[in-house]
Amino acid sequence: MRYPWNGECGLRMGGSSNQVKLGDSWMMFLIASSCQSADDDNLPGIRFAMQDAGTSSSRRMHQFDGFHGIMWISSGYNGDYRDTADDGHSVSIGYSWVTNQFKNNSQDCAGYDPFNWFGTCQDQCPIAYSIGSSPSDALTRLINERYNYTYSDPLSNSYYQYYYYEGCNPVGENSFVPQ
Repeated sequence: MRYPWNGECGLRMGGSSNQVKLGDSWMMFLIASSCQSADDDNLPGIRFAMQDAGTSSSRRMHQFDGFHGIMWISSGYNGDYRDTADDGHSVSIGYSWVTNQFKNNSQDCAGYDPFNWFGTCQDQCPIAYSIGSSPSDALTRLINERYNYTYSDPLSNSYYQYYYYEGCNPVGENSFVPQ
């Protein structure tokens, strides 16, 4: 979300939020270029947003990709998104997302510190998240599903797995803490 909605710049998935339910669509993968869309404290609840809002459908999303903390968007990042899409056909979408979107100590740098010599810059922290009926099912989906190679819909959202960068410290949030 490039512009604020409901007073926020972010779309929060999971937790106590009921802003989004996506499992009743034919969407398998969602990349949310939105601040705080996958904050560490939301991870346990994101899986509930990946299922049908009702009880009549067994449709579930396969993967949700977002950011812990603040993310940046401009034409200067077009190549990162293009690389994410291209790489997502030869390696897992999750791996492609986190490796192409991670920015180490290069964001929100003070004007006097564009090269981070004084340590004012912070990270951009991508998170790739999948669900499954067991821990191994969720992990298998995360490390194997590509745009051109998918499994059937997850049988449940009982478990989740995710990729992240250990110690990632973004603007607008504390360092990532595994959940």
